[in-house]
Amino acid sequence: MLLIGLLGLALSVPGTIHGHRLVDSIGDGLDRSLDLASQSLDTAEETLLLAKTTVEQVNDGLGTVEGAAINVSQTISQRRL
Repeated sequence: MLLIGLLGLALSVPGTIHGHRLVDSIGDGLDRSLDLASQSLDTAEETLLLAKTTVEQVNDGLGTVEGAAINVSQTISQRRL
């Protein structure tokens, strides 16, 4: 009976050490995954901000084109009179 207890103890120590290492490696893998997800979200945010800026610039450009078209239209109308 004592031999079985000692054998169980002898097997549990390496099992505990390997279990601890396994949990650590899983934690490290999760940390790397979360870091990558965070970087991906940062990149997506930067992309969306760039797209917003581009849309604003296009909108400003279209406003300028609209103003020019109105001015041309008025000039043509005035010359016809």
